[in-house]
Amino acid sequence: MTPTHAIVRTLAHALVGLVVGLGGLALAGCEDPQPLPEPCAGPGDPQLVLSNRRAPVDLGVGGQVEVFPPPQGGVFAELDLVVHDMAIDELDDLRVEVESVPAGEQLAYVRYFGDSIPLRCAEQDDGSEQIELTNLPVGFVESYTLDDLDGRTARVIGTLETVEGDFSVDYDVTLVRTDY
Repeated sequence: MTPTHAIVRTLAHALVGLVVGLGGLALAGCEDPQPLPEPCAGPGDPQLVLSNRRAPVDLGVGGQVEVFPPPQGGVFAELDLVVHDMAIDELDDLRVEVESVPAGEQLAYVRYFGDSIPLRCAEQDDGSEQIELTNLPVGFVESYTLDDLDGRTARVIGTLETVEGDFSVDYDVTLVRTDY
């Protein structure tokens, strides 16, 4: 080996050692990256808002739930829902109940398992995110006809069963017959 090759080889080994050493120092000084926030997760407790299908206002403002006879029979309502401050994977189950007022008689009860609900996280104009679902079917007890339910005063109770506990909202409404 010539003296020139020996010098080049020594410099190459020194340069590799320097790069590895500086790289190790740089990595040792780095903090672990912070996990990205879950889509739609928020700082507070989850908040559920229910509305009639394609209605621009929630049931608290509208005060009516449209009931109809779908082609397959029975009596149903379809609700849209919005959830604030919750990641989709935090939802275990969703319950929707409809009770007559003042008797408290159960008119409808449905439970959807978290994995079976086609929820989507949607970004809003202000940059915030919310979970949305449209046309959630709520079937009424089979013994009730459309005539039995039309004009009836009721309470709609929506409950999110999450990993952090249950969060509910309720609305006093009037059931109103409509065409499908």
